[in-house]
Amino acid sequence: MILRKIKRQDIPHASKIVELNYSKKWKRHVTNEIRETFGNCVLKPEYVVAEDKGKIIGFAGYSQSWINYHIYNIFWVNVDIKYQRRGVGKLLIKNILKRLKSKTGDNKANMILLTAKSPEYYKKFGFKILNEFKEKDYLMALNL
Repeated sequence: MILRKIKRQDIPHASKIVELNYSKKWKRHVTNEIRETFGNCVLKPEYVVAEDKGKIIGFAGYSQSWINYHIYNIFWVNVDIKYQRRGVGKLLIKNILKRLKSKTGDNKANMILLTAKSPEYYKKFGFKILNEFKEKDYLMALNL
């Protein structure tokens, strides 16, 4: 398995993973969001894909905050159903954290994420719960 930056031709494959994990509605959302990586926005999101034997099996994105350049958002951590519970998501998150540490150097940076899944998964990486919402969504943060 290799981890690499997303390419334009990967968008349909990444979007299909979201459709299988959530719905067609969310597939449309993620397709538009990933396209911004190749658009003209100032703070472009970056996506990393996990590829196994030429097939996209997972992906995750992150971007710098518009409000504070020392804050990064992580989003769309998604793994193909057939490849879940095999460490793919873990590798994607570790890769993003490594990229951000490299990018920010000695400057302190913070990662935030919103998850509807159990926060226990992200606690393994050092994320802490900042807030729990009624819908069982969790706002979490990690100081790099």
